[in-house]
Amino acid sequence: MIDKYENQVDCINPDRKIEVYRNLHKDCWSVRQDGIVRFHCNQIYLKDCAFVVQPAGRAKVVREKKKNVHAFVRGYLCGEQEGFPFCWDDIYYNPYKAGSFVDFEGNPVYEAKFVDLCVTDKKTPVLALLE
Repeated sequence: MIDKYENQVDCINPDRKIEVYRNLHKDCWSVRQDGIVRFHCNQIYLKDCAFVVQPAGRAKVVREKKKNVHAFVRGYLCGEQEGFPFCWDDIYYNPYKAGSFVDFEGNPVYEAKFVDLCVTDKKTPVLALLE
């Protein structure tokens, strides 16, 4: 189990956005800033978020059936207390089914006020407070 990120935030600038994506090799979240992976964690909270899918990367996955990092959540690191309690929506991404992140009804989702990323199983949803 990877430690919570509170012990690792010194390696990022909290005034700049970070990108978080699911690391399938380590079964955790990878946290990237300025193109460099700064740390890994099992749970992280973000605010003022955008759900990003890079079309060329997705097309390559669909074409080659080989995974690559092309989808992530971009936002600012925040603490748990900033986003709770709210009614969360489950958000998913599957490159073979949609070109964007989607909610449980299949509607595209592009942004959220707060996001809670937590590794629980292989089909982990992203929990988001949508505006």
